[in-house]
Amino acid sequence: MKKVVIGLTAAIVLISTAEIGIRMLGLVDFPLYNADSRIGYIPKPNQSGSFMNTNDWVFNELSMGTARKFQPSDRTDILLVGDSIVFGGNSYKQEERLGPQLEGATGDVVWPISAGSWGLQNELQYLQDHPDVVASVDRIILILNSADFDQPSSWISEFTHPREYPVSALCYLLERQIFKPKRTVQPETKVPARDAVAEFKKFAIVYSKPFDLWLYPTKAESSDRSEWEKLFAASAKRLEALDLDNVHIHNGVDILHFTDVDYRDNIHPTPAAIRKLAAAISESL
Repeated sequence: MKKVVIGLTAAIVLISTAEIGIRMLGLVDFPLYNADSRIGYIPKPNQSGSFMNTNDWVFNELSMGTARKFQPSDRTDILLVGDSIVFGGNSYKQEERLGPQLEGATGDVVWPISAGSWGLQNELQYLQDHPDVVASVDRIILILNSADFDQPSSWISEFTHPREYPVSALCYLLERQIFKPKRTVQPETKVPARDAVAEFKKFAIVYSKPFDLWLYPTKAESSDRSEWEKLFAASAKRLEALDLDNVHIHNGVDILHFTDVDYRDNIHPTPAAIRKLAAAISESL
């Protein structure tokens, strides 16, 4: 009996130590999300933190990736919209993300709104939900990749877009990293698909301010032009066919000339490549 008590006590101490250690290391200090069947998911407003006590992140009252409260400035205001290329994620410091980098490159005020794996429809939903923001900015820049013209993204899992912090950080990490449970879209968070390109055309006509659409290439698309043309061809042709004077389309393969060293995985740019992207966008304005 004594050995059992000692064993249980040791186990409790070990688990408690691991739990405290994980939290002290900032391994669960990540952004939280709201989720519904309209936009899919979006970072919760008014939150900040530092993943692993190193990679800081922040969102204002409108879920934008900045500490500033949204308010039009006396300079040029740019609304920067996108998926994880804009969002960055846990692997980046706040200053390394595209919004701050573009602001430094242009000298303008940049308001980033994004979420990992958002598609064009998710992004348009945010713009439709915030007409005052759209009316207040001077220019809107969308960073799009070939997957963004397909189905909109829906909320699936607490492990990709957590809505609450885990009760146990240890159990959360074990389940996420080791057991990796599969999740499926739930009916209450399933976003019905619409024709995002047609929807964008209507939106761009109503708001006649400049829109810049940057077609951002994956690692495979940068290294193989045929891959780029295969995946982007139909969507690019539809965008070009919009033939709107206020819509400017930028071909990322021809402008950025990214190589393998510019990617940290199959799609996400390194901090140095983010600076290159920001410089290219700034030069185009």
